[in-house]
Amino acid sequence: EMDPSSELVCVAAGKEETSELMQFMDRVVGNLSVVLKTPENEKILKETAPFTRSYPIPAQGVDYYLCRGGSCKSPVHDLDSVIQSLQQ
Repeated sequence: EMDPSSELVCVAAGKEETSELMQFMDRVVGNLSVVLKTPENEKILKETAPFTRSYPIPAQGVDYYLCRGGSCKSPVHDLDSVIQSLQQ
């Protein structure tokens, strides 16, 4: 069962990198908040979600930070790792 206070911060090199995330969101169950940061929305997120400044945009691909209870794990680069962590 998923911790009700789980958040997933996804930092992507570009929008085209997020198709796997969208498929994941279609099948995820439970209470998971997701923030997606890309070069296109980085500026507005600095204003609306200042904590996202701590998550650099990668040169390529996507970095996923799974957060629970106010602390985030080191980034992983694939959703399978995120899914495994959510099931723990």
